[in-house]
Amino acid sequence: MPIANSHTNALAGWSVGGPVSRRSGHFRPTLRPAGSRPPVALLLGLTAVLALFGCSAPEQPATPPDGAPETAQSAQSDPPTDTAADTAAPDAAPTDEESTTPASAAEPVIETVSPEAFAERVRAHAEAPLVINFWATWCAPCIAEMPELVAFHKTASDEGIGFLSAAILSDIEDGVRPLLRDLDAAFPVYSIDTADPEALVAALPFETDWDGALPATFLLNGEGELVQTWYEEVTEEILLEAARAAVP
Repeated sequence: MPIANSHTNALAGWSVGGPVSRRSGHFRPTLRPAGSRPPVALLLGLTAVLALFGCSAPEQPATPPDGAPETAQSAQSDPPTDTAADTAAPDAAPTDEESTTPASAAEPVIETVSPEAFAERVRAHAEAPLVINFWATWCAPCIAEMPELVAFHKTASDEGIGFLSAAILSDIEDGVRPLLRDLDAAFPVYSIDTADPEALVAALPFETDWDGALPATFLLNGEGELVQTWYEEVTEEILLEAARAAVP
């Protein structure tokens, strides 16, 4: 999964809080030691073989004497011209991209909003529990927990439990969008480009002591009251159990 770092220098008060429980591997190329050369004997042998084949004259076809009958090969007439049926090109086979891309795959929905506009999205969810997750593409624990959030949303949406996802200072085209595609995420993501966590905390319509550590997940009950907070990776099971308990 992609992790963009284009906003690392603009993090200001934001920080990574939760532990990383899953790590991705790194490709380590195999290099030949500096100064190593192929064996001299091998180079000499290859040179001799190339010289042998390169200097030999190509074999010429034998010319029949005058008056000799034509052979079957020389007497043959030119092959008939291909018919339209023979030259018709076969149907083009679908490319790998065409054959593997599901027709129903939807483009991820990403909207850039201000802290105040995001707060309005929170207020719009009333009379039902709401889970809010703040994350970033430069936050390794955030990326690690994202599959759990995708699984949670698929189940929670069928039970009337709301879910809002907000990406902080994250590259949309090179980070957020490819990640959502890879995970087949069905929820929209709100991109918040503010370098000041306090500005976002002040705009939220609930009381919290959040200091900007990511990932951060909040659970509100049907009355908009904060009932539980996580400043670390969460799982589908943990969120479902807490959200179901908050159903009025």
